[in-house]
Amino acid sequence: MRFVDRVFVWMERGAPNAWAWLILPVLLHSWTLTAPFLFDDLHLLLKAERWLAEPKGAPHLFEFADSEASYRALIERGTIAWWSPPIARLAFFRPVAEWSFVADTLLFGRHAVFHRLVSLLWFALALIAIHRMFRAAGADPIRAGAATFLFGISQSVAGPVDFISNRSELIAVVFTALAATCYWSQLRKTSILRALLSLGAFAVALLAKEIALPLAGVLFLHAFVFARRDRDGPGLGAARGVAFGMLVLALVYSGYYVTSYAARGEKLDVADGAALLASLPLVIGQYLTVWTTGFPVGILWQWASTAQVLMAALIGAALATIAVPIIVRSVRGDPAGRFFALWTALFFLPPLITVVEARALCLATVGWAYLIATVILPRESSSYVPPAIARHWLLTVNGLFAIVATICGTGVAIYAEESARGRLLASVAREPGLRAGQTLVIAAADNGSEVPFAADRVEVLTGLKGIAVAFLTHAADNVRFNRIDDRTILARADAPGLMAGPLHRLALGPRWEPKPGARFRARDFEAELVGVDNGAVTAIQFRFDRSLDDPRLRFDPPDLIRRIDGAAARTSESGG
Repeated sequence: MRFVDRVFVWMERGAPNAWAWLILPVLLHSWTLTAPFLFDDLHLLLKAERWLAEPKGAPHLFEFADSEASYRALIERGTIAWWSPPIARLAFFRPVAEWSFVADTLLFGRHAVFHRLVSLLWFALALIAIHRMFRAAGADPIRAGAATFLFGISQSVAGPVDFISNRSELIAVVFTALAATCYWSQLRKTSILRALLSLGAFAVALLAKEIALPLAGVLFLHAFVFARRDRDGPGLGAARGVAFGMLVLALVYSGYYVTSYAARGEKLDVADGAALLASLPLVIGQYLTVWTTGFPVGILWQWASTAQVLMAALIGAALATIAVPIIVRSVRGDPAGRFFALWTALFFLPPLITVVEARALCLATVGWAYLIATVILPRESSSYVPPAIARHWLLTVNGLFAIVATICGTGVAIYAEESARGRLLASVAREPGLRAGQTLVIAAADNGSEVPFAADRVEVLTGLKGIAVAFLTHAADNVRFNRIDDRTILARADAPGLMAGPLHRLALGPRWEPKPGARFRARDFEAELVGVDNGAVTAIQFRFDRSLDDPRLRFDPPDLIRRIDGAAARTSESGG
């Protein structure tokens, strides 16, 4: 046997053991226990603390902006950037997840290590739950263990485990897997208790996060289309009853969600719908790169050009056309294979309408992990053995590359948070006496990580409440500022210009085009685009509500206004 093929032997021997499919994935993420709260975590922490100090109604932690007024408050505070769309809705119905966060805050306060321990515990429960589901679906110990291990090291799990605010996905995985396990039990032996448990687990999964919704479609299609190929009798009828009940539950949940949440948000016009449909092939290709190349897809929208995104999508789609026929032949004759192929396809749908990042594939990867496990470790009874090169390829990109992407991606996020903290602490230190009602105006963010949740970061780190934070520009070293009058600052920049960063593209969307005269409102100023050249913003005018010398405005660097005055004077003396 060639040395390179021994990895399959080692994996086959280790896969049935809990130390391989449970302990190793948990250890992979355990190094993050000492990491601080990251980005969204900060905002949820403050909301949970405020609710605990004055509990009224439900916490509503995931209703970031449930009205135009609350959305405006986020912009004025500096939780989101001033260049965000003027009206939007960022509200989600996730009571199970929010109560989990509130409980953590009540028990552990601001000790992030204990919050992270709880997330790691949910991750372990998720691994146990999906392993039991694989076994209930008919997978043998080798395939079940290998699939669980591959899911556990997937980069799609890194976000849910390492960001406390994303724990909702882990909770959804636990209860989705439990619901599916009870469904498979119904196929073998009718039980009213298991039927109720399946429906109850699905309800909890939905209340943790809406990504659990496709399970109703998976079970309904499986029970009424695919399961009849393998078994018939009272078990099938009972399973169909569970699937039908789950479909009804999903419809009721969707109706409530649309009428009470989505209905209060922005309406999707025809142009937006057409743009969404037109972008689907590109989005699908990007997501396929996660499974076929191991590429950390999240960096595409952050740093890649349009051409690079297109190239990645084409590579992902092309490799998928090679992988799919191999997978189809590998799972032929395997009832569990058909089930998890259906699982992968339906859980792949929700990520298509979200920001492209690996964690959106968390639940879909459960199915994908089983499918590639059957390729990497084919059954002895299988009449088809995949080519060795295909087995090495899928194991490498979903194994080694996934581990590297997980470690590096989380490491970059932690570094970015630490960098943003250092920058804001330095800014606050340069402005002694900063207090509630004042605005810290920072000339330019050094990187995009400093902008989101800036005001929340200041409050958590310093205890200063009621401070607004506004970055005039973002990561543009060639910005030139001029003071036009007592209340106006003009920012200029050469190509690629202002508002050209990834955060701008994310907030404003791919269809946004800069136009002279476009205006954005913050707490203390209005920003107007006054220079646009070939689609690039070359000048922005910031008109403040009060004098630039007003003590309620604090500028970083502190001498920014004086330097602007000096630059303006030199320009005037030179005849500019």
